[in-house]
Amino acid sequence: MCFFLFFLLLFTGQQTSFARDFRFGLGVTIEHPREVEYARSQGRVELHKIYLPVTFKSAIRVIPEVAYWHVSFDFGDISSKYSVLHAGVGLYALIPIEKTNIYFGPRVAFMNFSNPPSDVPANVKNSKTDKIYGGTFGAEYALLTNFSLGFEIQYNHYEINPWGNRGYETVETQNALETVFVIAFHL
Repeated sequence: MCFFLFFLLLFTGQQTSFARDFRFGLGVTIEHPREVEYARSQGRVELHKIYLPVTFKSAIRVIPEVAYWHVSFDFGDISSKYSVLHAGVGLYALIPIEKTNIYFGPRVAFMNFSNPPSDVPANVKNSKTDKIYGGTFGAEYALLTNFSLGFEIQYNHYEINPWGNRGYETVETQNALETVFVIAFHL
């Protein structure tokens, strides 16, 4: 259904000048901190992603997203720190209503976890990549011509790869409904 609405809006959207309808922006997300678990140890992650929204013909928005952060895990008297690189993209149908834009569509992202080699026991892999698939429904309100505040509801399906040499490579899955605030500047 979402794909049908997406293509309907694509071909029946406003037919105004392409140059005038092309917009590029820079935004940042404000998300609720998440607990991450590794080998029965908890780590807390403060997520803030950089969004680069690109709007075409006032009907389609592509939002590449990138983030980089650190998370630490404590194992009694041993602590391990990981760097996390998050990269993704969403493709959204856009419905403009006066100063408000409503958008919805699919998104995909990858998170690469790695740590310094000196922080890794010899028998443990020092990196892994998890995948995220999902959909987003969002709305933004233009406070000024080039400045907007927005809110997203994301349904994310995580494919979590295992760490270390456990003798198996079973991928765990997890589903999450997440909320995100977005502050953006558009050119």
